[in-house]
Parts: sequence; structure tokens; C-alpha cells
Amino acid sequence: MGQDLVHGVPHVTSLQEGQVPHDTKGAQDRLRGGAGPSGSRDETHRVWSLQQQRLEKLVANLVPAMLGGNPSYLLTFLGSYRSFATAQQVLDLLLQRYGCALPSSDEDSGPLHQLKQAMTSILGTWLHQYPEDFHQPPEFPCLKTVLTYIELSMPGSDLKYWVHFLLAELEHLELPDTEDDAPAPEPAGETPLDGAPAPALLPATAPEPEQRDARSITDLCVRLLPV
Repeated sequence: MGQDLVHGVPHVTSLQEGQVPHDTKGAQDRLRGGAGPSGSRDETHRVWSLQQQRLEKLVANLVPAMLGGNPSYLLTFLGSYRSFATAQQVLDLLLQRYGCALPSSDEDSGPLHQLKQAMTSILGTWLHQYPEDFHQPPEFPCLKTVLTYIELSMPGSDLKYWVHFLLAELEHLELPDTEDDAPAPEPAGETPLDGAPAPALLPATAPEPEQRDARSITDLCVRLLPV
């Protein structure tokens, strides 16, 4: 399959080009001849290897797609990868391939500058459009990994301040809600004539923690999306 070269990097124009074709007939033949526990284990490992190769190829094509002026590849990938991978897997593969600590460069159009621009676009789009992917309490490993990479390779980037802000907001969501835990105040009112204590007013039912977190994440996404 031929591919155009963009800045010395293969340019991919669609997710389909990054997929590993499935050998359906070969898989069926191996299934027929691989009966038993050993054959089942071998087939499971083969399927896992194919899925891993497919994911690696899709992630590897993110930077070439951005360099080639094809942001739709990134948008399609970010909108669909959760069906076959986790955010941690994608981030690990992306930084393993393109996340080496890049030295500062005064060149405005050199390869290092272009790689930094591509990585900034990829990470920035991911963080802005899908901040919930980085909601991994209590340690937030993906977000802290991104922050470490930016501090090493792009210390002056605006993306650094965005990551700090998003991390602070997500950590704030995990703080205990002291208002919900506080005892209900005594109701104001007169004591009944018969001397019996006034019945306490029942507080409004508080939303479950999962409901509060979901609404908070939704509100955060709405507030953080660029207008």
C-alpha cells in the first residue's frame, strides 16, 4: 500500500488504513485444528496480538495525520477508541513512540518544532474535548503523565496551565462534601402546647455520590469547552 511522505513521515488519511486486516479464513482453519485448552489459549493470544498491533498502528498514525493536515483522523480516533482500548493504553503508546523529552529549539519550522506542534494539538484536543477520559481518582495517573511530558518537552506551552487547571478541578470534585455530612439544623418554631418536641423537618434527599460526580463532570466539560 503506497503512502505519501509528509516531512519524512508516512501520511495516513483514514482510520481504515491504520487497521490490521483480519485473516478470517486462516483464523477459522486454526480454530478447527486447535481444539482443546492449548488451541484455545493460542487463539486467544493471537487475537490479543492482532488487537494490540491494530492499536499500535492507529496511535502511530496520529502524528503523521496531524502533520499532513488531516485532523479528522484524530477526531475520529478520539471518538471511537474506547470500544477497544483504554485512555492509559493510548497515552502509553503515544508517549512511547513520540514522547521523548524534546530539547528547546529556536527553529520555527524544523522537525522538532513540527513534532511539538503535532503533540500539542493531539493532547490539547483530547484534553479539551474529552476531559472525562482523565478522571481517574484519586491519583489521576494519565493527567499527571501528560503534565510531566509537557514540563519536560514544552515548559512554556499554554497547555501546561490548562493541565494544571483541569487537574485542580478534577481533584476538587473528589473532596468530601461537608455540607452533606453536617447534621441538620434544629427547625425554628414554637414548641407545641402539649409540651411534645416539635417534629424535626426531614432534609431534602441528597443526590447519590455517583450522581453528583456525573453532574459535576458534565458541568466541568461544558465550562471548559472553548466557545
